[in-house]
Amino acid sequence: MTDSSSANFQSNLPLGRSAPIWSYTGSGPRSINFQFELHREMLDQFNNRQPGMSTDTVDELIKNIQAAVLPNYASSEKMIDPPLVACRVGNEIYIKGIINGAVSVGYSGPILYNDKYAVVSIGFQITEVDPYDAELVKQVGSFRYSGDIPLKTTLSSPSYKTGRY
Repeated sequence: MTDSSSANFQSNLPLGRSAPIWSYTGSGPRSINFQFELHREMLDQFNNRQPGMSTDTVDELIKNIQAAVLPNYASSEKMIDPPLVACRVGNEIYIKGIINGAVSVGYSGPILYNDKYAVVSIGFQITEVDPYDAELVKQVGSFRYSGDIPLKTTLSSPSYKTGRY
């Protein structure tokens, strides 16, 4: 994972001053690049545990991430609603935003008994949609949980009806 934030300052050199004056022009958005390597055999304990999920947790996760990069269309309004996602890794990283750019999936390793590759790597970038100020970031760092999406301590299936992942 790579967690990155940016700030933009513009320099102005007023007449009669030897050093520039810097003005804040904006910041962000924060983005996190994720690259996961998933081993099917290590996730066998989770397969077939959740009702409504396919027989392979890795495939189900990949399909949901690939679907989250595409917009939802509100047919009555003819507008595109950006799909919001939230990703939490332990108690260190939390981000809520949109998947920005491509979702890349790679397959490697031997082919297992179920005719699927043993190792699947997936990479994507989430760009934060809610801005944060310096004081909050100083307090919470990269774990910017805002309380609107309940944090779960289990690997239960996401709520597909509400669109929260």
